[in-house]
Amino acid sequence: MPFYNTYPGFLYRQFLVCPSKAPTNTSLHEKAGLGTGSNTGLGYQACSQLLGLGLSHLIVAVRNTSKGEAARESLLASLPASAKAPVIEIWQLDLGSYDSVIVFVEQLKQSKIQIDFALLNAGVANFNFTVNQSTSHEATIQINWLSTALLTPLLLPVLDQQVARHPYHSRPVISIVGSETAAWAKFMDAQISTKEGVSLINLLYQLFFLELFHIHQSSAQRSKGTILNLIKPGFCYGSELHRTAEGAFGKVLVV
Repeated sequence: MPFYNTYPGFLYRQFLVCPSKAPTNTSLHEKAGLGTGSNTGLGYQACSQLLGLGLSHLIVAVRNTSKGEAARESLLASLPASAKAPVIEIWQLDLGSYDSVIVFVEQLKQSKIQIDFALLNAGVANFNFTVNQSTSHEATIQINWLSTALLTPLLLPVLDQQVARHPYHSRPVISIVGSETAAWAKFMDAQISTKEGVSLINLLYQLFFLELFHIHQSSAQRSKGTILNLIKPGFCYGSELHRTAEGAFGKVLVV
């Protein structure tokens, strides 16, 4: 796929390809889902669309619960007045803290909520170097990669056990938001380098999850356990990636 992994290929898909909408008969009634980073940007819009398809139970996993409550009110207000109000819960999840990730998964385990899908969307696009005080890692690597890399394998057995308990229930899905820019990353003399302006973080992130997929699909859960997928939404209006961007690039991201 030479053209697919080029800059022109990326721009072609951004401006000339429109993803198909869900079939008109799609219904998420009596389904439950969770989304990380769902109080703003892509996570919020994804939750809004899921609720529009009739989702009955939603867990909004956010670092700031007051912002999560505001998102909850906004999501409910956006639904038709005739629609049955879904259950929307606000759970705290700080991807800047490993302890918070572990507590979140334990809370889910204890809740016994039958999760049909989890959208792991939370992420930041820091254009200034920032160190996470809890782990001493750079903030973007911590939130976009390391903590999500911890959250996913912790979630997997919880959702797999749901299938074991309810074999006739639909298989749960974990969708992880990735990036097409992974295909642009380059190794310079076998050393990690950003001289050409493309960070390796998206490539490292994708390689980790590809290995995770391979291990999971090679297990006994292959045909009956949780379904894993890595999605690449590209640039989307309202994603708020421009929050810390400056100059001309920041203006481009706003559009």
